Amino acid sequence: MPRILASLTGDPPQIAPELTNEEIAAIGYATVQWAYLEHGLFYRTLEAADAANVPLPRDATNSAFAKRLRAFRILIEKTEPDGSEKERTLKLVSKIANAEDKRHKITHGLWDWVPENPKRVKASSFRPNYEFEETFDLEKLAAFCKTLGEINFDLEYPGGLADVEMQVPFVSRSFLLKLGEKDSEGRDHDLATPPEYIVPPRPWRK
Repeated sequence: MPRILASLTGDPPQIAPELTNEEIAAIGYATVQWAYLEHGLFYRTLEAADAANVPLPRDATNSAFAKRLRAFRILIEKTEPDGSEKERTLKLVSKIANAEDKRHKITHGLWDWVPENPKRVKASSFRPNYEFEETFDLEKLAAFCKTLGEINFDLEYPGGLADVEMQVPFVSRSFLLKLGEKDSEGRDHDLATPPEYIVPPRPWRK
């Protein structure tokens, strides 16, 4: 059961899930990675249609993710020449389809902890025709986030690391946040001349 947070200062009461900060972070990270995946899938569909000189499939913009994924799979099956690249892409489609069910549970499930084992949590739903229950722990959530990150890399860089174009100057947010902290003597770090890092560009990130 969720907790009830009652304020001593007059603020309205709240419902709060019995989740650790790490579990909440993993659930949020999976959600962010999935959003990346959905946009990456659309971009790959655009690329494939353009390369084959065919119209973008109608279902590529459908609100249902399963139909968008199916549109991409059919496009690859019909237009990609037989070979290792086609086989690799279709395997990636299957990997995405397998991940979608767990992503749905993580995003839309009611979260609670397992009384028999406080280290475990569960996502469930009692809505008619959508009932489910799946148990997780932090390691399982982290492993799923890792899987989504690998899928996103394969979507964005079909040729692997060889596809990464090292040419765009970029400063990481984490580096800037670290520089924004006080030093050991309480002084601000200088942000005027941060070093440059190199990351590959992708048009759909703009």
